[in-house]
Amino acid sequence: MSVLQAEHSALPAGSGPRQTAAVIAASAALLLALPAPTDAALLASLLLAAPVTEELVFRAGLQEQLLRRHWGRWPAILSTAVIFSLLHGITRGSVIGLAVFAPACLLGWIYQLKRQVLRCIAVHSALNLAWWLISGSSLFFLLHP
Repeated sequence: MSVLQAEHSALPAGSGPRQTAAVIAASAALLLALPAPTDAALLASLLLAAPVTEELVFRAGLQEQLLRRHWGRWPAILSTAVIFSLLHGITRGSVIGLAVFAPACLLGWIYQLKRQVLRCIAVHSALNLAWWLISGSSLFFLLHP
């Protein structure tokens, strides 16, 4: 079964908080090291790469691990959303970090319903597309001050 078809965590069974933290740290380091993309590359990233990667790391990874440790629905959703927002704030600026908190809570809630990451990826992609359409290419400058 592929990672995207998994009903639960995208991380291997037995993965713990250290492995999840390592994946998040590596993802953040990679984002900080990337050069500013063209508008076409940014759009591809917003619609495919970011939703897949972020939902696997945050919903199927971190949120799933918190749920398995009996954190409860809302503590897991809110904690994951805070970390998601902080990393966006670090890599893309404080305005973006604040702006993604509510959508991150929505994505966490969607994941909680059936614990299927594909739904989150689809909604994340749709949210990114809506953001792109509303802001146009000016989103490029918001993401890369």
